[in-house]
Amino acid sequence: DAWSSQVHAYDATAGYLGSFGGAGQADGQLSGPKGLALGPDGDVWVADSGNNRIERFHPDGTFVAKYGARGSDFGEFSDPTAVAVAPDGTFYVSEAGNNRVQKLSASGQFLAYLGNHGELQAPHDVKLYRDGSLAVAGNTDRGRVYGVRIRATGQADLLRVGAPKLAVGRDGKTLVYGTLGILYADEGGASDLFFAYRAEKH
Repeated sequence: DAWSSQVHAYDATAGYLGSFGGAGQADGQLSGPKGLALGPDGDVWVADSGNNRIERFHPDGTFVAKYGARGSDFGEFSDPTAVAVAPDGTFYVSEAGNNRVQKLSASGQFLAYLGNHGELQAPHDVKLYRDGSLAVAGNTDRGRVYGVRIRATGQADLLRVGAPKLAVGRDGKTLVYGTLGILYADEGGASDLFFAYRAEKH
């Protein structure tokens, strides 16, 4: 909840379980969080956008750790918008301010990044596929919205759609959704192609 700077928990029937966070800069506090993810152990990872860091919590809301600080160096963040956590604890962070996605180890050490050739513009969301592929969505400077899938082989496939958010289903397919509409994109099957396009509004 970006407005209250909290994370709210609900059960499968939408019953309210509790909240954690709260506005501030101290450990365990948040400032306008924009994204969260569940780790393989059930921990909750939050893109604490206003504080330019990633915070990690146990499911009960207990603070565990924080990663990063404001900046443009490796391991630093500028407006982190989303986080995705791999089974081995490696995590990926999309940054609208630095136009990139960083890959960090389970302990927060910088490993690699994407965006050094201008292929990403203000990425809003990042998701992981079970095969290790990475999906990223964001806006371009012309008002169009893009998605790009980076496969484990290193191949990057472009997906241009009118939507800034992604969801990867258990069947490996991608639901792209947001302000300009919804596009349900197939994983691509045996093909390496993962292309779609929606014309921008004029």
